Amino acid sequence: MILDERFTDGKGGAHTINYDDFNLYSHIVDITQENSPTQYYINLGSEALPQPLTFKINSYPNPIKENVSLFIRK
Repeated sequence: MILDERFTDGKGGAHTINYDDFNLYSHIVDITQENSPTQYYINLGSEALPQPLTFKINSYPNPIKENVSLFIRK
């Protein structure tokens, strides 16, 4: 998964991911399942940002044909 370097916060404020400090960690939730979901962990720093955050996905291994929303846990 490749995210756009720009994202917006819940108040419409624009932010830029600093890829020098960017950490992306992913792992498969249950390797015993054929279609197990993958969890992505993205470190954006410690700044308190108004929720929700909106990211544009520039590249993903499977087509996403509609708008999708998901909850992000702290």
